[in-house]
Amino acid sequence: MKNIVFITSNEGKRKEVQEILGLDNYTVINLKLDLPEIQSINVDKVINEKIKSALELSKKNLDLIKEKFKEKNIIINSLKDVIIICEDTGLYIKKMNEFPGALIKFYFESIGSEGIIKRDGNSRAKTVCVIGIIKNGKIKKSIIGKRNGKIAKKLNGTNGFGWDPVFIPNLKNTDYSIHNGKSYAELDENIKNKISHRSDAFNKLKKKLQNNIYSYL
Repeated sequence: MKNIVFITSNEGKRKEVQEILGLDNYTVINLKLDLPEIQSINVDKVINEKIKSALELSKKNLDLIKEKFKEKNIIINSLKDVIIICEDTGLYIKKMNEFPGALIKFYFESIGSEGIIKRDGNSRAKTVCVIGIIKNGKIKKSIIGKRNGKIAKKLNGTNGFGWDPVFIPNLKNTDYSIHNGKSYAELDENIKNKISHRSDAFNKLKKKLQNNIYSYL
């Protein structure tokens, strides 16, 4: 069993990651820590700063980490007993010259789903997820997941969270082509967790862990 500390206050994200990684070999807890949000559209740069702070703050909050795993009957003695991750996502809109990228949270909070659709509807777009990783108490190389698509022309769907209603993934040449044209918010959770940018990134992480590629992690 691999023990994952996911630094996020979003329980929806934790559940999504637990679903992607699976219950058999992974236990994922979430921990809310105040990580820095640098003002950049580049998700890589944002994660590089976040993971540095995550390492220091995790050391200071080791007792809390131990307690959270104890609730699941798992004994943690040090940070070497867990894999610590943080992630950030970006929505790069072609019509906006790749803006807002990692600033999508602020863009979304400012104008909402309807505002994004009104301003950017039908524009080509790309979603990106970058995972920062700490293993054996050390920062490792980040992992990147992507999904191309477009901005929806109207609001559809109530699943997911955040800006899920505005992004339509391109599924034409995939095993899920039957769902092509649907936004993240229209997809069943099980389907979204197989095709999303976050799924792409966390499946890459899962593969590395399954293969015990410790030279990487």
